[in-house]
Amino acid sequence: MPFMWARSTYLCFYCKQPAKGPDELRDHIETMHQFLDLDQILSMRISTTWDSEVPVKLDVKDISCKLCIQPISDLKGLIDHLIQVHEADYDTSINDCLFSFVLGNEKVTCPICNIQFNYFEYLLRHANKHHLNHDFTCNVCGKSFHRKNSLATHFNDYHKEGGYPCDICGVVCTTAARRYNHKKNYHLIDHLKCPYCPEISKSKYYKNLHLATVHGVEKCRSECPHCQKLFPQKGIMLAHVRRVHYKERNVKCEVCSYKFFNKAHLDAHMVKHTGGQMYTCDVCGKAYLRKSTLKAHLKRHVGGRVKV
Repeated sequence: MPFMWARSTYLCFYCKQPAKGPDELRDHIETMHQFLDLDQILSMRISTTWDSEVPVKLDVKDISCKLCIQPISDLKGLIDHLIQVHEADYDTSINDCLFSFVLGNEKVTCPICNIQFNYFEYLLRHANKHHLNHDFTCNVCGKSFHRKNSLATHFNDYHKEGGYPCDICGVVCTTAARRYNHKKNYHLIDHLKCPYCPEISKSKYYKNLHLATVHGVEKCRSECPHCQKLFPQKGIMLAHVRRVHYKERNVKCEVCSYKFFNKAHLDAHMVKHTGGQMYTCDVCGKAYLRKSTLKAHLKRHVGGRVKV
């Protein structure tokens, strides 16, 4: 099933009608577009899209050959089958023109490495990063892009000679994004002051958290649908749902194969393998790899809040 994806929504490949999920999209296509000419629609979509080099997205959950009853497991198997058994005219020298996914209403799966994601957006980011051979590669960090202007934007934002100096205080940041955060956090105090009390937060996140918890500002309150915990931003709440309630673990340790929610959690874990500073308890002598673990341990000796 060919489909489109825009603004976090599945779209019908034929008429661009949005759908709430893959099953709704399949029902729509079977009902409304069963007899349309796919070749004609495909030609029109490629000629009118903003970027004709973007691969056509395909859902291969129910993949099969329409010419015979031989079972097919994946897109490559179908292409090989059509060429070898049915003598289909297919140019195998053209790579990355079709992009296959296994879509489900609750989870989506990468058909190449079988990693599951709770949201298609995260699967799409993963697939773009790991399973597409882009033509334009950054010679500094090795990241690749399928458009030349995307590479130029990346280079300008991450590898500008001389870094990214703040035009207010002169401090040099390593990326354009870090300079933006520096200016926002250190030079835009008025934007971080609470409109209801004298509190000045150290970032927009903490300002929204303050507004939500202290003043009950509704637009800063995102409630978890599973445990009713409050968050100052919807994105942070969704990350909490994925990490705590869906137990999403997509980042794998290459040493012990243990999986983590994100790279930050993996980096903290890697201290066990690579070694690092040890934090020792002054009371009983036990040593820990992380300061946070030592703090939790110290509470057993002294109770309450502790400083390390």
